Amino acid sequence: MHICMLLLAKYCEDSQPITGVDLQAITQIRALKDAGHDITVIAKKRSLTSKFQEIIDDIHVYRIGPSGTYWLWISLILWRLRHNLHVVHILGQRLPTLITLILCRFFAIPTVVKIPISRSRFTWKQFYRGLARKLENLIMRQASAYIAISAEIAAQLAAEGYYPDRIKRVPNGVDMKQFFTAAEKDALRGNLGLPVDKKIVLYSGRLINRKGFDLALAAWPRIQAAYPAARLVVIGGGSKKSVGALEQLEAEMGGNTIIYVGSVPDPAPYLAAADVYLFPSRREGLPNALLEAMSCGCACVAADIGGCVDLITADKTGLLFPAEDAEAMAAAAVRLLRDESLAQMVGESAHALIAAEYEIHSVAQRLAALYRSLQAPGRKPFEDICLKKGFLDKE
Repeated sequence: MHICMLLLAKYCEDSQPITGVDLQAITQIRALKDAGHDITVIAKKRSLTSKFQEIIDDIHVYRIGPSGTYWLWISLILWRLRHNLHVVHILGQRLPTLITLILCRFFAIPTVVKIPISRSRFTWKQFYRGLARKLENLIMRQASAYIAISAEIAAQLAAEGYYPDRIKRVPNGVDMKQFFTAAEKDALRGNLGLPVDKKIVLYSGRLINRKGFDLALAAWPRIQAAYPAARLVVIGGGSKKSVGALEQLEAEMGGNTIIYVGSVPDPAPYLAAADVYLFPSRREGLPNALLEAMSCGCACVAADIGGCVDLITADKTGLLFPAEDAEAMAAAAVRLLRDESLAQMVGESAHALIAAEYEIHSVAQRLAALYRSLQAPGRKPFEDICLKKGFLDKE
């Protein structure tokens, strides 16, 4: 099949994707390519000097911009490819998504829209925004299928009037060759410069409040007081203010309890070296970071939000705590630190769950099956529709 991915993020112009949504899209694109599909990516330019089109690892990439001209470039690209495309897969809910849905409906190209995160509800004071949402939903419902990556998102789509038979549960996936379990943690820690005689509690992610970084800081003194042999390792980038807050906490606790690594190109070795993984995020779809930690066999402690509750069964594949409750998160982490058999059991069960249901090539197969299901025998190509409507003359 020839699949067009409307990404509208930077694609292979930076060392790392900006968001988890972008990272997951790129991971899926590569897995679909590995399965033998032809892939075209529509991404946004990093700068005005970015190449308009190029081929990267046999993937045809178009880069468009500036933002006010997205609709024009998307129209031209889809017109050019209209004979060959089997499906257009759109990432996220933005204005270009709506335009693309209208164009693909006109070109008779099936469309799949991925909903990466649940949306907030409007209050009566936001009446006009509510009307805009209704118009958006009306256009969004024209997609051939909507991918809901969590039960929460699927329920919200149904509540907002999306056609139930078009709501498809296809999760995010993880590359288990990259995110591995470590047979020799001590050797791995030595290579990373981490202590081998301490329990490691890991926070991995951007140092921002939406990801619950402030909650991790609030929980750490409680964890360390209850289990002094633990050390907090933090990987991820953040503002000077966030890094300063981390350094201030370290100073207040007397030093030598927090290791700040900063941004790393590959978090997998740190995940594989950790004993307990903290995931205190306030809002998520189906988080890549948690998938990756579980793939590495970490004993995970996560907030009971979004797709976290799909991934974690309490005391089986991890521990859940009430969102925004730093004290409860600390208690769960301490429980895993003290009970090594429980930590080992939930880590192994988490890894097994990822292998069974979330491995990226398995997810790519589910996507391909969805795309194939949209290729209805009676679907007419664009030219046939135009001839029937009288827009083109018969030769």
